[in-house]
Amino acid sequence: MKPNILFILVDGLRADQTFGNERTCLTPNIDMLTKNGTYFEQAVSSADGTMLNLNSIFNSLRPHKTGVRAKNLILTNMNYITQLRDYGYHIFGLVPKLTAYSSLIDYFKNDKTTYNHHHPNKEYLWKGLDQKAVKILDSIKNSEPWFYFLHLMDLHPPLVVEKKFDSEEFGDSPYARAISSIDHWIGKILEKIDLKQTLLILTSDHGNLIPKDNKSFSDIEPDLKTGLKVGKRIMPKFTHAAGAKLFNVTRSMITEAKLANENKKLTPYDRRSKLPHFTLSLYDENIRVPLIFVGCNINSKKISQQVQNLDIFPTIAEIIKLPKKNNMIDGRSLFGGFENKIAEQPAYLHTMPFEFMSPDDTVGIRTSEYKYFRQSRDSKKNVNLYDLQNDPQENHNIAKQYSDVVKEMEQILSKMTSHKLEKQEQPIDENVRKKIEEEYKKLGYL
Repeated sequence: MKPNILFILVDGLRADQTFGNERTCLTPNIDMLTKNGTYFEQAVSSADGTMLNLNSIFNSLRPHKTGVRAKNLILTNMNYITQLRDYGYHIFGLVPKLTAYSSLIDYFKNDKTTYNHHHPNKEYLWKGLDQKAVKILDSIKNSEPWFYFLHLMDLHPPLVVEKKFDSEEFGDSPYARAISSIDHWIGKILEKIDLKQTLLILTSDHGNLIPKDNKSFSDIEPDLKTGLKVGKRIMPKFTHAAGAKLFNVTRSMITEAKLANENKKLTPYDRRSKLPHFTLSLYDENIRVPLIFVGCNINSKKISQQVQNLDIFPTIAEIIKLPKKNNMIDGRSLFGGFENKIAEQPAYLHTMPFEFMSPDDTVGIRTSEYKYFRQSRDSKKNVNLYDLQNDPQENHNIAKQYSDVVKEMEQILSKMTSHKLEKQEQPIDENVRKKIEEEYKKLGYL
């Protein structure tokens, strides 16, 4: 009998907040899954943004093959959702209400497939979203085998913590407390499934910034809005444009001065923690994610070798004995890793796209030993190399001292990308494109 599959993706959940002794959040339910299943301690996402990662996950392809500037979820002809459906699985899901998800939503058999993710009416697990998720589980019991994809946005900024979890008892930061809350509600969902008959995957699309001392960029940035409003009232209308420009320059200067003062005694890792949330970044705090497989008699193990989000669906496929139909994927099954037979592979990385090509676009390679990245269109610009064994927080760029390693990593990157790195996204209707971009702007991406 084919097992049911519950795939939970918690947007923005960092790996170091789900495993290890240094975290302050309380996660008894995630801990239970980790204890009873296989936890991959060094799972790496393909990018620092959602859509590129979802494209990689569902197609088991590196971002440069689906388009590094793709703004929507692209499902290739051989994507794994289609393969699961053709294998007899009933596909269900609950995802954020975004036009970019349309191609995936088309597969869902349930009626209510989306939830609101925009403030001030954003739906959280603790504000009724849990009931929507559970209601779908209750409704699909007679539709076995089923695949249920649940994408949770409770950690997406601006962060709002459930009141009963907003205390130091549940974490030393709003982010940690939100995870404690998410864990509680995930427990309510887990009560509805039988892990003997269900394969459960818990992971994330990318990491997140946790500001040092809980002081983020927005806390440092001065609020001069009152002065701007007064200025508009008393100054002639023809001066408003110049006044607004002066306002922005003044605010930037004050922010930079305050940041410089804040950063004096901080490490590069701690300085990065205070950057705006949507800063492009391939540092580990943005790409290290949890990955747990549990249920269906999967062994209780901790796997330390590096794996990728590209590997998730090939692993599911082997566990459920899905016939192989596509040999052109970049991922591989981790099933052997459940018996400690896994071999590491270098991971390709790319930053999420802005609306247009930018000098900040970054491409790189990660192994267990080194992290290498540079500007996507010029291999000589923004070159970074970090020794992950001795410098896990990536505080010291050693690219100049280890040019031989840089050369080796660049060769790996070149082999992975036999065609142009900046492959364009698949053509989409202009009205759809505009709608997607408007939604992304509301989320702060563009």
